[in-house]
Amino acid sequence: MTNSNMMPNRIQIIIVLYKTTLQESISYQSFKKYCASLTVPYTLLIYNNSPEVTIPLSTEYTLINATSNRYLQGAYSEALQLAQQNKADWLLLLDQDTALTAEYFTSISNFLYQDNATDYCAAVPNLCQESIHLSPCCYPKWVGPFWQSYLKPYTNKVAAERKSEIYMAFNSATLLSVSAICQVGGFDEQYPLDMLDYRYFYQLHLQRGKMYVLDTVLQQKLSLLSIEDSMSIERYKSYLSSCLRFAKQLSVRCVLLYKLRLCRTIAAQLLKKSKRKFLKYSIVHLFAWK
Repeated sequence: MTNSNMMPNRIQIIIVLYKTTLQESISYQSFKKYCASLTVPYTLLIYNNSPEVTIPLSTEYTLINATSNRYLQGAYSEALQLAQQNKADWLLLLDQDTALTAEYFTSISNFLYQDNATDYCAAVPNLCQESIHLSPCCYPKWVGPFWQSYLKPYTNKVAAERKSEIYMAFNSATLLSVSAICQVGGFDEQYPLDMLDYRYFYQLHLQRGKMYVLDTVLQQKLSLLSIEDSMSIERYKSYLSSCLRFAKQLSVRCVLLYKLRLCRTIAAQLLKKSKRKFLKYSIVHLFAWK
């Protein structure tokens, strides 16, 4: 139920582009198509992480052309600063290839008009790849997010605010409270790309922040489901390092369980020819501590 007499403060929206034009960005094109359903004041930032790609100036958005790839962490950090300058209460994160819908923007508007919206540190949609539920999820702290059998979909009815259970959602289409993310120190530069979302949601969990799940579903393609087709060697090495770093921040037990999962990954890479290009990096990482 909404309160039509209450006008929430504006949203700072960021769309992060990498080697993509606005015409090629599914997020930007679907945003233009359906943003009329967002009835809350907002400002839009286009963050171009590729100096070789030209993005035109426009009165419809603020444009930042990075001189080098600052990844998600650098882009989000600049958007957070802009949100504070604009006195926005919320920061909406969008990648370049999420198919947004009118229902999604309507659900954000309805959430923000609720009297208790400020009780939450984040509001997120359900993200799926076809019939596979991707986000949001929760996992036991003693296991970490590395074993699929322990991950379960998070809903508003799940008491994941308990210290033993941690909730998380993917970056894209996540609406974050500016004050909440500032209280945890913003976006951790130790995670420039992979595991950044796990990291800040873990920090929000430690602050006893609550996450609200919007009544809407968006489709998202997850590169980790087909790494042989969508992930470079350098990205894979970075991904492994980020996973280990996050496991270490949880507990030694989580590190051991992560290493055990990596053994299973190595076995799968041995058996499947298309994945063998990652094999030696997985083996080296198995014995790494950094």
